[in-house]
Amino acid sequence: MNKDLKGYAGICLVGILMSIGVSVKYREDIKSARLSYMNEEHYKSMEAAKRIKDVFQTLYEGLRIIAGLPGVKTIDRHAQNLDDNARSAVQQIYKSIAGTTTALSEIYIVPLDFDPGRVDPFTGKLEEPVIMFDGLIIGKTALGRRDPEIKRPPPKSIDEIEAYEYDLLTRQLAWMKTYFPLEHDGMVPAVTGPEVITCDNTRFNPLHPDDRDRLGLVYSLPLYSFQGRLKGSVSGVILSSVLSDYLPSSHYILGNRKYHYTVRKKEPDDLPASGTWIKQIRPDPDLIYSEVLPVKIPDTDNAWYLWAGQANEVFEKRSDVAMAQQFAVLGYFSCFLITVAAFLGYFMTRRHGNRLELVNETLRKQQAMLEKSRAIIKRFSGKILSVREEETKRLGRDLHDMVGSMAVALNARLAVIENEIKGANAMDALNNIRETKRLVDVIVKDFKKIAVNLRPPQLETAGLSGALREYCFEAGRHAGLPVDLNIDVKDDNIPGELAIALYRVVQESLNNVVKHARAEKISVHLCEDDERIFLEVRDNGAGFDPADVETHFSNFKMGILGMRERVESFGGEFAVESRPGTGTSIKVSVPLKASLI
Repeated sequence: MNKDLKGYAGICLVGILMSIGVSVKYREDIKSARLSYMNEEHYKSMEAAKRIKDVFQTLYEGLRIIAGLPGVKTIDRHAQNLDDNARSAVQQIYKSIAGTTTALSEIYIVPLDFDPGRVDPFTGKLEEPVIMFDGLIIGKTALGRRDPEIKRPPPKSIDEIEAYEYDLLTRQLAWMKTYFPLEHDGMVPAVTGPEVITCDNTRFNPLHPDDRDRLGLVYSLPLYSFQGRLKGSVSGVILSSVLSDYLPSSHYILGNRKYHYTVRKKEPDDLPASGTWIKQIRPDPDLIYSEVLPVKIPDTDNAWYLWAGQANEVFEKRSDVAMAQQFAVLGYFSCFLITVAAFLGYFMTRRHGNRLELVNETLRKQQAMLEKSRAIIKRFSGKILSVREEETKRLGRDLHDMVGSMAVALNARLAVIENEIKGANAMDALNNIRETKRLVDVIVKDFKKIAVNLRPPQLETAGLSGALREYCFEAGRHAGLPVDLNIDVKDDNIPGELAIALYRVVQESLNNVVKHARAEKISVHLCEDDERIFLEVRDNGAGFDPADVETHFSNFKMGILGMRERVESFGGEFAVESRPGTGTSIKVSVPLKASLI
C-alpha cells in the first residue's frame, strides 16, 4: 500500500513539474512579448518625437533664412524699403513652410521697440509689426473646412484676435534685449513662450465658438542688422492643434516644462488614471508601457518633452500574448490528461502485477535476511573468538584455583589418614594412600599445564612482547630449532584481544612448522607503524603447494583457517606464501586501533 501511495505521489509530482514547466514557458513568452511590445512602443514614441523635432527644425530654418535676407536686415519701420524681390522671397518661404510641413499660421517681422499699446504717428493707429504674412489663413474658418458641401451664410464678421500674440512678442523682444543684444559668431537663438490665443481661425467654428480651437505658440528668432545689433524679431505662429496632428494618438502628449504647456489629440480621454503622472511629467507605473522622452528642438529653454503611455489593453490584445495564453491553456490541459493517463496506467499495472510484486518482494526479503545473516555470522565470529578467549581465561583461572584448593585439601586429608594409621600394621593401606597422593600430584601438574595453555598468564604479567619471547624460547628448545625473534612494538598500543589473537597466530604457526615443515630455522618478526601492526612467521622448511592443502592436509588447513578468521575478525589481512622447497611465510597486517567486528 505504501508503495502504491509513493507511485501515485510520484505521478502527481511529475504532473506538477510539467505544469511548472508550462508556467515557466508562459512567463518567458509573456516576458518576451512584453519586451517586444515596449521596444515597439518606444520606437513609435521616438518617431513621434522626431516628427515634432522636424516641425520645429523646419520652422527654425525658415525663420532663420528670412532673418538673414538682406532686404529684411535693412527693412525700415513700415517696410517701405522692402522691394518686390525681397517681399516675394519672404512670401515664398512662408508658403513653403505653411503649405507643406508645419501648417504655419503666420509670420511676423517685429521692430525692436514694438509697443502694441502705443499709437503709431505714421498710421494714426496702434502699433503693429513691421510686416505680417498670413495670406493662407485670412478669412478662413472651420465652417467651410468641415462642411465644404453645405452652404451656410458666414457670420457678418469674425474677429482675428492678435492682442495676445502682440503681448507675447513684446516679452520675447525684452528677453532678446537682455540676453542676445548682439549677434555672436552667427548663432541665432530661438524662444517660445506660453500658449496664447492666435489670430488663426482656420479651426475655429463660428457656429460653436471655442477659443481653444485657436490656441497656439509664437516661435521667435532675433533679427540682427548687418552691424550685428538686435533690430527686432522674426516670429512664426503655429496652432497647438496642428502640433497635435503629428502625435500618433491621444496616448502621446507634447509638453513644455517651463510654460506648463501640454497638447494632445482631441480624442476620448482613455487614460484618465494617468492624469497625475502626466502633470508630474513621470511615467505611469501602472502601465506596462509609459515613458517621458526629451524633445531636442531649437529652443534656448530646451524644456520640451513627449509623454507616452499606452493602455494595458493594447498589450493584452497583441497576437503573441494571445498565442502565449493559448499555449498555456493547452499545456495545462495536456498536463492534466497525461497525469490522468499515468494514474490509470499505473493503476492497471499495479493491479495485474501484484502477484509478481509479491514474489519479488519475498525474494528481496529472503535476500535481505541472507545478507543480514551473513553480516551477523561475520560479526559474531569475531565475538565468539573474544568470548572463547574470555571463557578460556576464566576456565583456566577457575581450574587453577579449583585444582589447587582441592589438591591442598586432599593432601591434608591424606596426611591425616597417614598419621592415623602409622601405628597400625596396615602397610597395604598406607601404600595405597601414598600412591593416591602421587597421582594427585600428577593431576595437579596436568591441570596447571592445561590452565596455562587455555590462557597464557605471561600476556597479563609480561605483555605480548614478553609472552612471545618466553613462548618462542620454550618452543624452540623443545623442538630443537633456533627461533630468531625480532619484536619492535609497544605493548601499551596493542589492545588485549588483539594481543591474544597475535599470540595464537604465532603459537599455531610454530606448531605447524614443528609438525610439517622440517625446517632448520624459524624467524618471528613483530613491528608497528602509526596505523598498523605487522607480524611475519617465516621458516626455511620444505614448503608446500597451497592447492595440496585442500586435499592432503586437512588439519593444517583448519589451522590456517583458524588463524585467518582470527585476523579478519579484527579487520586485518592474512596471507600464506609458500612453494615446495622454498619454505613458508605467514604474514599478518592488522589496524593498530583494531576492534572486533
